[in-house]
Amino acid sequence: MDLKSTYNRIASDWHNDHERDDWWHAGSALFLSYLKQGSHVLDVGCGSGLGSAFLVHHGMNVEGFDVSEKMIELAKQHVPQGIFWVGDMLDLGGKAKTYDAAYLKAVLLHSPKNQTGSILSLLRKRLRAGAYVYVAVKRTKDVEEEILKEDDYGYQYERFFSYYTEEEMDQLLLSAGFEIDIKRTVSSGRTMWVERIAHTV
Repeated sequence: MDLKSTYNRIASDWHNDHERDDWWHAGSALFLSYLKQGSHVLDVGCGSGLGSAFLVHHGMNVEGFDVSEKMIELAKQHVPQGIFWVGDMLDLGGKAKTYDAAYLKAVLLHSPKNQTGSILSLLRKRLRAGAYVYVAVKRTKDVEEEILKEDDYGYQYERFFSYYTEEEMDQLLLSAGFEIDIKRTVSSGRTMWVERIAHTV
């Protein structure tokens, strides 16, 4: 089962399961502290719009995209102030519009690690000078990449995950043309999250 099919299947269950997550709130608030009210933020892999709702609540103009049509339906439903469309991270370079900031919460962890540098470089082209980016990925554990078979919602589904060390994420951001402002590693249950806030140089 590919990622799009998986998230189309689990979209509503996933949203209900994660809408009370708060591990990302402090890091996202730090990210927002660098932005002016009304900044135009691109929510990459926006899912059902949980992060977008947070950004809109704090005065941002948000556009977001996700590979899953069902997730985008939920994002439009829960965040009517935002603009959302179905899209893939590898298509980031295909549009001319630029943004003041980008938000990548728990999205790069679903792409193969050998594509991450290209995704960040494409994203860099969509950001204005001095733009900020928030990134959160899962920290490396015993494997670097895997396909997990899960049944959290009473049925089986599969998802691809990649994991990063702090040093890996730092180097990927630097190589793509970002300068790192904030480095954080936070825990949520059994998961360690590597958070980075950086800006274009």
